[in-house]
Amino acid sequence: MEYTALAACSAAAVAAHYSVPPLSALAPSVADGIFERLTRLNLAQCSLVCRAWRYLPCTYLYSLTLGDFAAALPPTLLPRCCNLREVHVTSSSTSRWLPTAAVLAQQQLPSLCSLSIQHSSNISAQQLQQLQRILQVRCGWIEHCSVIAKQACWHAAALDPCGLTPPSGHISRSCTAVTASSSLCTLSHL
Repeated sequence: MEYTALAACSAAAVAAHYSVPPLSALAPSVADGIFERLTRLNLAQCSLVCRAWRYLPCTYLYSLTLGDFAAALPPTLLPRCCNLREVHVTSSSTSRWLPTAAVLAQQQLPSLCSLSIQHSSNISAQQLQQLQRILQVRCGWIEHCSVIAKQACWHAAALDPCGLTPPSGHISRSCTAVTASSSLCTLSHL
């Protein structure tokens, strides 16, 4: 009998320990402090183990990294990322990062300085140009950015097929030659 009571007490203690009040129940100053700390984390990567990031008030989020799950971007997430400065998209599927770029381009992100999209399989020059057009046409902040489309090669001894070497500062040239297995498209703040 004592064992049963002790087990019930332990179960209640464990349940109380793991029951966290909803963020909406916290005082605004407490919630703000929590989210300021969360800005040091990559909330998108955390979503692999926790879906709560989709519902966070992301006003404190400065950097967002999206992986192969990027095609499932919650439509309500990005409009709340009003202070977003950097977005990185890595995917092995062109069908995933092109829609992601379109979603990003529809948002008004006045603080966005850098958007990099890395694709680790074969890509055509036409697909790369399509990505550039999406960003140039739809991004309200494009006047503050330069578009770079660069092909890179995984071969150890291979040189940059486009001959692009990033200078200290900005890159303004672009290349769409299809000579490699990995490509990178970056928007950098001027």
